[in-house]
Amino acid sequence: EPVWTAPAVEFVAAPGEVGYDQSKVAHLSARAPGSVWKVFKHLGQEVKAGDVLALVDAAEVGKAKAELLQAFAALQLKEQAVASIKEAAASVPGTRVREAEAAHREARIRLNAARQALVNLGLPLALADLQGQTADRLEARLHFLGIPADVERTLDPTSATSNLLPLVAPMDGTIVSREVAAGEVVDAARILFEVVDTRS
Repeated sequence: EPVWTAPAVEFVAAPGEVGYDQSKVAHLSARAPGSVWKVFKHLGQEVKAGDVLALVDAAEVGKAKAELLQAFAALQLKEQAVASIKEAAASVPGTRVREAEAAHREARIRLNAARQALVNLGLPLALADLQGQTADRLEARLHFLGIPADVERTLDPTSATSNLLPLVAPMDGTIVSREVAAGEVVDAARILFEVVDTRS
């Protein structure tokens, strides 16, 4: 046949693998051991950053909240003691004033340590949130600390424990793996959800 010109198509057949962008993958586990109280999101669901995927009933959370309340009460007591000593400063020895002030500083340090323990569990609590609080109001605030208002509305405060630790999506994405069911005992080493931004 006469010679002609046409596009030449060449290709190579080879095995390949399609993977996720590893900078847009999150493996989520509970920050404290406990039992899964409720699961809100399921495999294949789209989630937004801040969405609660599940709630874990963790005794460590309840203990940290109790320690914060105790430290708060101790600080209030020390503040009152310092105020009363300063009112009668003329008749109180200087050493007693210094001792009261040192005890007040120690109580403040214990309160900060207790607050940091909650922050380490993923339950944010600013120092400003403690200013001007009463013990009862603080206890009510701590009950569902870290749980968004829309989820909190679905919980009964009389029956829901204050040990609840929310497992929160750190970014927008899709749940591509869910290895958890309500009632299961979990620890920090176990991956419960995998969230991936599949747009990339």
